[in-house]
Amino acid sequence: MNLYHLRYFVTLAQLEHYGKAAEKLKITQPGLSHAMASLEEELGVKLFEKEGRNVILNKYGKMFFDDANKIISMLDGSVSSFQDISEGGGNISLSIIKPLAIKDIPKATRSFLDKNKGKGIDFKFYTGVTKEIVEGLKNQIYDIGFCSKMENETDIEFVPVKKQEMCAIVPYGHPLAKYKELDLKETIPYKQIIFSKSSGLRPVIDGMFEKIGEYPHVAYEIEEDSLVVGLVAQNFGIAILPKMYSIQYINVKAIPIIQPELESYFYAARMRNRYHSPAADAFFKYVCNNGL
Repeated sequence: MNLYHLRYFVTLAQLEHYGKAAEKLKITQPGLSHAMASLEEELGVKLFEKEGRNVILNKYGKMFFDDANKIISMLDGSVSSFQDISEGGGNISLSIIKPLAIKDIPKATRSFLDKNKGKGIDFKFYTGVTKEIVEGLKNQIYDIGFCSKMENETDIEFVPVKKQEMCAIVPYGHPLAKYKELDLKETIPYKQIIFSKSSGLRPVIDGMFEKIGEYPHVAYEIEEDSLVVGLVAQNFGIAILPKMYSIQYINVKAIPIIQPELESYFYAARMRNRYHSPAADAFFKYVCNNGL
């Protein structure tokens, strides 16, 4: 069915006059008459009745008008939404690992919105671990992810946006709690809670232990950082993880690791070679250029 014919029909039904409808639609009156004849032939019923110089909807025209008007309204609304997107508005879907979710990303999104007032930009926020975020990017659930870097993911663009400050997290009363900073070797005698192999942080932490040529006794392998910190607080072991804003609210002490030196980052991630809306592209470049 021709969408133009639907629009012509709705306009004619509203104005009830071929000349006025043709003028509004910027087509000839014979062209409008031909379009309505084609529509009626396709439907197999008459839609209009003559009333003097005007036309009015008959019983079947009124039935068809309700559906046609809904279709045109939905189409116009959809077109308007996409025009907003093409002009730099619309939703941007973000998925974030928790170390960045409390302070860094809310601050960056607020700053971006303040610089782009009036564009109709809005964010959708999700949280997850790095593996889930990467899968969500591949499946087009998220526009941008903020996570650790995963190796061998060549279809994803990873851009460093914040340096990770690695700490030893210990319960108060632990022998290491008296120190203000630590060499990683000083953590070796104590059982540790580490991230599972599916975590993007696991290679980072393994790499730190490789640098000192030693590996601790692993008490638990956990995927979720909040659970790691919670277990440390209850004296299930100590942990090495990035400094997180939320740690200050839990009964643990974060002690900076000064040796070995580490160049590790949190990343903004998105799919390569895939269309990104102007708003999502602008935000990605904004964060990459300014950091977190």
